[in-house]
Amino acid sequence: MKGILATSFRQINSNLILFLIFLLPSLLWLSPLNLYSRIDTGGLRYPVQVILLCVIIYASCGVYASFYQRLIKAKVNFQIFNSLVKRYVKPCIAAGIGIMVFLFLFFLPCGIFIYASKGEMSFREFSALPKVFIIREVVTLIPVILTIYVLPFVFVKNRGINAVISGIKYLLMNFKKSAPLVLVGVARYIIGNGIYLIARRFPAESGEHVAIMCLYFVLSTYITLTIYVGACFILRDENLEEDG
Repeated sequence: MKGILATSFRQINSNLILFLIFLLPSLLWLSPLNLYSRIDTGGLRYPVQVILLCVIIYASCGVYASFYQRLIKAKVNFQIFNSLVKRYVKPCIAAGIGIMVFLFLFFLPCGIFIYASKGEMSFREFSALPKVFIIREVVTLIPVILTIYVLPFVFVKNRGINAVISGIKYLLMNFKKSAPLVLVGVARYIIGNGIYLIARRFPAESGEHVAIMCLYFVLSTYITLTIYVGACFILRDENLEEDG
């Protein structure tokens, strides 16, 4: 466990530029702060969002690919970063679509169950019930854990949309080997929810709320990349064993 996590943290800490490339555009778009909405773009709001989304896809694909390249001791510069994006952007998008389809199929029965069980209660009231709240959080965590290997399969095994099935299957068949990553994933979810609940105690526009949510997003992104690098480390060793 220490070996996998130590390697992951070392890779992230020694490649902080890649971390920042991944973090900054995503912080504008994906964080609960919706910082991009605070930018005065006039009638260009939607074109700006499209451009920002393209930047996020470019940065994410390049950073994921570059972290694996650094893991196998390969050189990464701007030209190589660009070539990695061109090589992996299509399978990466395909895997992203596969994840969305999987999440839809996974949560559809849950939504039907909630709708059928809540009776006259509103969704918010029903979800606030202690038992329902716990079940909801566990159900939400399951697909997060199950998809740990999806992106590593894209960049290590060169898979596309089939990386979803392959990644889930690999996790289930190698759960003991993957236990450190699963534990970190669970810890990230619990810590992230704790930080988010603290942030909700402050008004959404307050400086305290903004600062806490920035911390939440930075920490979540750091741990997400750590899990990804750890999964790539496991798959890389498997490739070396196969080649050997």
